[in-house]
Amino acid sequence: MQNVLKINFFIPKAKRAYALFAFILFSLSLKSQINLIPNPSFENLNSTPTTCNNFSSLSGWYSLIGASSYLNSLSINNCFGCMVSSPGDNSGYQIPKSGIAKAGIVTRSLFANTGNLPFSNGTNLIGVKLSNKLVKDHIYNFSMYYSLVNGVTYLSNQLSAYFSVTQFTVDWVNFNPLSQNWYDNNINFVNPQINNDTSQYLSDDTLNWTKFGGCFKANGNEEFVTIGNFRDGAKTKTKPYNSNFNFPCSNLAHYDGCFIYIDDISLYDIGYYSGKAQCKRDTTICFNSNLVIGNNIKDSSVIAWQVHPSLSCTNCLNPIASPTITTTYYVTKTLCSFITKDSITVTVFTPSVNANAGIDKQLCFNQNATLGINDSTNFANYLWQPNQFLNCNNCATPIANPNTTITYTLQKTECGIISKDTVRVISEDCETTYEIPNVFTPNGDNVNETWGINFSQTKYIKNFNLTIYNRWGVLILLSEKPNLKWDGHTTSGEVCSDGVYFYTTTFELNGEQKTFKGNVTLIR
Repeated sequence: MQNVLKINFFIPKAKRAYALFAFILFSLSLKSQINLIPNPSFENLNSTPTTCNNFSSLSGWYSLIGASSYLNSLSINNCFGCMVSSPGDNSGYQIPKSGIAKAGIVTRSLFANTGNLPFSNGTNLIGVKLSNKLVKDHIYNFSMYYSLVNGVTYLSNQLSAYFSVTQFTVDWVNFNPLSQNWYDNNINFVNPQINNDTSQYLSDDTLNWTKFGGCFKANGNEEFVTIGNFRDGAKTKTKPYNSNFNFPCSNLAHYDGCFIYIDDISLYDIGYYSGKAQCKRDTTICFNSNLVIGNNIKDSSVIAWQVHPSLSCTNCLNPIASPTITTTYYVTKTLCSFITKDSITVTVFTPSVNANAGIDKQLCFNQNATLGINDSTNFANYLWQPNQFLNCNNCATPIANPNTTITYTLQKTECGIISKDTVRVISEDCETTYEIPNVFTPNGDNVNETWGINFSQTKYIKNFNLTIYNRWGVLILLSEKPNLKWDGHTTSGEVCSDGVYFYTTTFELNGEQKTFKGNVTLIR
């Protein structure tokens, strides 16, 4: 009795119209594309097939390795001697996916692996020339359907589709089934664009059709596709499979390997692919600013930015972001199975420091001073006025070298916020001269009445110290005042007699330490 798989779909009334509309749109979109696989369902013939191995009767297709199967209800002789529901085939009940024909390939034969031929896989490779050459950087969607043949005893993990510029061939002249090098140089080196997940075995469904395929990016000018197993027997994994199947009208032995039917092969150009999703680099902007955050080129992909109220759009290539706080944006780019993601963090800068011209300065002629503070950011602009005696008037910390007292005004503009500050720079003559007399006459005639160090100015004298002793080493005077004048008396007010007195003085002038020792004569 023939097994028939029935699938019932239930669609609520409220959704039927929408489902019908969606189906029509989907159908139209598929019809608008061109299948680049000629004779995709193996319906077109060069001649009427006579056996199940009469692959040469197919239009366009060719067999590269092994005797690939072709089953058509028009076959003059059935493959195994009698006709069942499956056209030209009494090995099972699988009808073609569409039409009246299907092909068959072996993905692993255990007949060849007797122990003496460890690399032989006994597989078939079939190929066809595409309708058009593939376009560089376009994404193509390849698919086909396969079904496990009844009566096989193994499942394999290898099935691939390889697209090449020239027709794939193998070197049969130097074929050596015992040579690993031969398989490496003829089969194993190939990197097919579409591959079965080798951690999984092919489906064991013998009644239904399993879809196989995927998307790939073309290098350009590929014009041929080859389908089958591109790995030798040592690299192909198998596992035993018990089909519990009895051939319907013959006593055929079960097939010692993995044999699958294939049908309805397609290849569609999905469109140009410019590359991965791209955001601009993480950046900082002013609190009242915006920026374009994407760096994507228009292609056939679908762009989706994670929804955020500060984005100008979420399905455009490069939206404008206007965040009020630091925000990370995410984008996903999808074209077939090519799905990439990227992100950008936009830091929002809010000015918190007003203009600061620094503290007032007091300088000597030919001295300089640094004004302002180093609070520069990427968003700050500076303007110092007046610009006389400055090494720059648009920097955060200019160097001033004025020859007169002057007040500078700093205007700082940051993220549109303007603030001002001033600093006064006093510049004066700091040169100090001094003279130490060696005699004085405190006799009341108002001439040379006192003695001391005669400084032109004492403003810049620091850490001053003066001691005076008589000739017997008795301390007469001690002072820390640089402008002190000794009148010839002791600190207790006693009159000092005529004679020679000795002094020691130390002080700091403009950062330089000074020390003097000497004597002075007192004459009344």
